[in-house]
Amino acid sequence: METLPPIPPSNGPSGVSLTAPPPSFGALLLRYRLNADLTLNKAAEQAKITVPRLQSLEAADFAAIDLHPHYCLPILERLCVVYGRSPEETDRLLDVFQKNLETYEAETGVQLNRELSHCLEENAPAPVARPSAILISFLILLLLLLVLGGCLYRKFQQATLPESRDYDLPALLPEPTLPLDTLPLP
Repeated sequence: METLPPIPPSNGPSGVSLTAPPPSFGALLLRYRLNADLTLNKAAEQAKITVPRLQSLEAADFAAIDLHPHYCLPILERLCVVYGRSPEETDRLLDVFQKNLETYEAETGVQLNRELSHCLEENAPAPVARPSAILISFLILLLLLLVLGGCLYRKFQQATLPESRDYDLPALLPEPTLPLDTLPLP
């Protein structure tokens, strides 16, 4: 009887992965909240975000997250602080968030991760200021000019006024002369 060579251990059929995919940032966030023994409302209140936003983050639903991904990072960091997570766990969550974001963008074709540095480029058009901001700035400038004008006017007035002297008012006023025919008779 012929012996067969031993079969090397395999990781399963070719093309099939037997390992579980890494958890999404939402699953990690949910696990962190549950380990911290916080309800959804308590966690949202302590992190100072809305409950629907926290639900969207925990669901890793990029379509429902109503923020630019750049602004999600500080929220995720704040949640990790609220959940009592270490800096290493926070960094891991942020890395998973970035990877999930890249995967979402690649799968859907929706570009969420726009660079914010375009505002700093030299040839970039200046951002349009809102009319209310311009009006408020103008009013503040006008107020400062009025205060400065008032201070300068007061200083000028004090410089041109003579020092206070005791004036003898009767001596300054001439005595009126009355014609004799208008004087009353005694």
